[in-house]
Amino acid sequence: MPDGLEAVQQAQDFRPELILLDIGLPTLNGIKAAQRIRDVSPDSKILFLTEESSPDVAEAGFGGRRRWVRRQVRCGKRIVGGSESGQ
Repeated sequence: MPDGLEAVQQAQDFRPELILLDIGLPTLNGIKAAQRIRDVSPDSKILFLTEESSPDVAEAGFGGRRRWVRRQVRCGKRIVGGSESGQ
């Protein structure tokens, strides 16, 4: 996905069950794209992918339970870890 605006358009066109969304998208970041996606495809679940380690970044703009995946690169190998938080 080249940018957040295209993510919103594709969510509207396809209304997928699950959307994997990078928080660091250009043009429209993943947080803002997700907020727009909620309007055009409210039943889609969004899983954030981020290099951020702060839960506050992944939780921005959403109430209730949230999940995200933090991506890391160490010694040329990609390591993916999952996290969950709730109020």
